[in-house]
Amino acid sequence: MNPDPIPKALFDAPDLRLRCADPAQRAAVLRGQWEDGRSWLDAQFSVEAEVGPLLRLRALYLDRLLEFIWELFDWRDAELALVAVGGYGRGELHPHSDVDLLILQGERGSATTDPIEALLALLWDIGLNVGHSVRTVDECADQARQDISVATTLMESRLIVGDEALLSAMQDATGPQRVWPSHEFFLAKWQEQQRRHAKFADTEYNLEPNVKASP
Repeated sequence: MNPDPIPKALFDAPDLRLRCADPAQRAAVLRGQWEDGRSWLDAQFSVEAEVGPLLRLRALYLDRLLEFIWELFDWRDAELALVAVGGYGRGELHPHSDVDLLILQGERGSATTDPIEALLALLWDIGLNVGHSVRTVDECADQARQDISVATTLMESRLIVGDEALLSAMQDATGPQRVWPSHEFFLAKWQEQQRRHAKFADTEYNLEPNVKASP
């Protein structure tokens, strides 16, 4: 068995659970946990390690933290899944990247509006740049049909915690056999790329300089 790449001293779930027992202190404790984790992860970039494994390590650490936070809430018997999408869904996370999340709801998930709002507020409070959506399987399929970028994001989906069957149903409903057959997907992505190139005048780097007035 491979050793855990995240030191227990950095992420000790039982100890963290004890420190989160007081709801009034929870945000501060978790903010400190994320700051400590981020500092440790940032330091790994300074030891000349390979970038690919470091990006996966960053995603793994965040998986652990999000699963821990999710389990602090009482979801009762709701059908819910917390899903990583986009680049984070691929299991890669760059420093300062947004954390793209999908909260997937089943038939018994609609009664969980308050804890979902509380969860998202807590994630923002602890310093995570979260991009999120809350959808049912049918809503994911509808959005994927209408927007190729949504379809692409959902292709790169991965379960963090929750109902695995719900994620499987979403992946089936948004797969190429249901929306965007392969040849149509390729054409739409090519056209999307052409529009993006035209927007930036076919220039690889076309950014305005960050000019500050001299004191």
